Order: sequence, then C-alpha cells, then structure tokens
Amino acid sequence: MISYRITLLVCLPFSLYTMDQTKESALTIQQKRDLQCLYKTTYKYFQNLTPIDSLRYVSLLEIISETTHLNKQGLTETDMRQFSFEQKESVSDRIRNEIEKPPYNGPTYISIFFELLSQYKKLISNQKLTTPSLDQCYQHEDNIMYNDAIASAQSCNLDISPIVNSKKLITNFPLTLAVNPFYQLLQDACDLRTQDPNTILTIASVLCLPAEKINGNTNR
Repeated sequence: MISYRITLLVCLPFSLYTMDQTKESALTIQQKRDLQCLYKTTYKYFQNLTPIDSLRYVSLLEIISETTHLNKQGLTETDMRQFSFEQKESVSDRIRNEIEKPPYNGPTYISIFFELLSQYKKLISNQKLTTPSLDQCYQHEDNIMYNDAIASAQSCNLDISPIVNSKKLITNFPLTLAVNPFYQLLQDACDLRTQDPNTILTIASVLCLPAEKINGNTNR
C-alpha cells in the first residue's frame, strides 16, 4: 500500500494552488527548460522503480541528485510536481495504463512521486540526516540478508551471529544516515506505480488543481 503520507496530502488547501500558479507564471524560460529535462529524466528512471529491478537504487539516487541540483537553482519539488502534472500523457502510456498490468508510468504518477520526494527531503532536513550512497544501499541489502540468515539459523537452534560478527559481515551505519526514510521512499514509489490510473489521477488532481476544476479533470 502507498504510505499514509499520500492520504495526508489530499488535504492541501486552495491557497497552495494559488501560490503554485503564481510561481508558475514567474518561472524563467531556462527554469521551464530545466523542468522539462528533469521530467524526461525522471520518466526514464521511474521505469526502474520496482522492488526487483537491479537499477532501482541507482535510479532513485539519480532522481534525488537531479532534483537537488535544481533546488539550488531556485526550483522546488512543488514546481516539479505541478510541471509534471501539466504534461500530456503519451499515447503509449495511455494504452499501457488502461490495458496492461502495473507497474505504470506517466505525468500523474511522476507528479505524486515529487510530492513524496518533497516529504522525504523535509524529513531528512529536519532530522539532519543524509541520503545513503549507492554502496551503502547495497550494504544495507547485505545486512538484511545476513540478519535473515541469523534468524533462520536460530529457528533451527543454530547461532551463527558470533561468526557473522567476527567476519564483520554486517555494516553499522551512523545514526545520521537516512537508511529507513530512503527505503520507505523507494517502497512508496514502487507501491505508487501499482495503483489504479484513475485513482492516481484523482490524487494528482487534488494535489495540483483548485476544487472547482477537480471533478472535470478526473473524468478527462
């Protein structure tokens, strides 16, 4: 299931939309080009955000890196969310999302993902955490594997934890590393891609449109 964070997001007030529209009109030509480039890049990497894709860590880290670069140029995840929502759904996406099974992709999915990413960045900023590196992602995956092995061995009355510890197979991460928030973001993104396209359109419309435009937009 998608994290509870999306449920909370559907209560955004109308005033936020007004602010978004004002910001949109103030975007420079270069910023709009940067957002277009980001959307295309995110669309490509978003394809890899599934629980079993070998490129899922690389892809999510690349998206975070790209957005952080644009943050320094004055663009926010709110700008990214709004811009993505306004992109046209391709014919191939529409056909796939209506006929094929998930995972799905497209403007509304990416728009909601940027809201999830915004929540992630706020969390790690408030708690003064840092995003794990690619190597740390793999090390965390190894930690899970070895901890699962220890638990399985214990179920057979075999204690291998001293051996695992003596061989230093488990990596201890600093408390300032956002391991759990990062993996929650990845899980949320993967879950997001499995949701029904009509439901996703409704969520994205609530996030990006004023009340009087939502009903008509969700039936487009």
